Amino acid sequence: MKHLVVAFATVSCICALSHPDYIKPCHIKKPDFNKCALEHGNYAIPYLVKGDKQRGVPKMNPMKLPLVEVVESNFRLAMKDLSVYGLENSSLTDIKMNQTYLDLTFHADRLMFIGQYEVDGKILFLSLQGSGPCNLTSVGGNFRFVSVLQEYTEGKETFVKFNKPTMDYTLERAYFYLENLLDSGDQQIGIDINRILNENWEDVLKDIDVPLKETVTTVVESVVSKILRNIPAKNIFPD
Repeated sequence: MKHLVVAFATVSCICALSHPDYIKPCHIKKPDFNKCALEHGNYAIPYLVKGDKQRGVPKMNPMKLPLVEVVESNFRLAMKDLSVYGLENSSLTDIKMNQTYLDLTFHADRLMFIGQYEVDGKILFLSLQGSGPCNLTSVGGNFRFVSVLQEYTEGKETFVKFNKPTMDYTLERAYFYLENLLDSGDQQIGIDINRILNENWEDVLKDIDVPLKETVTTVVESVVSKILRNIPAKNIFPD
């Protein structure tokens, strides 16, 4: 049994708004549509990272996540008051898109997740228990998202929904730092456990692969949905 909770410090805007200037349309019937979408997507990133309060898009330099919680049969990890740093330096590297399908990949040189954690359960061969500050860092990440685009009508306008996204990723490296592991006064124990986690970072990611992907896709789906809900489909895919 697996349970995942991701909380956001944002409020969605449900009012009809004109599409933002930083979202530039591309003509769907032109042969260079994907190239145009890639170029315009990278143009929009610096604006999106600053946030768009009017449309409920959160500030992302850093992005704030009040709670991320993963619960499996013998493992629980809760991360509170997370600040995600590094999104401002990310870039889109590939887009394949039409009116019903989106396949995009973005690259982030370094993402840092800094906050407070609570852990209780097994990962690798280790029984972990503790709480305190944490720093999880990814280096050289490539994140690919695939989603169905589904049209729906609200009032007299047709909009596009970012529906059921999935994610795959590759990292050059990941680093973990969990302070006060085992709630022990012996700092060396925590140092040794963190060293084991970092030496076996690929195996650690395999153990948390599914909830990690679900967490990231939930964040991305929330942000993209807040943007799309205020842009009529005709402005995204003009003839």
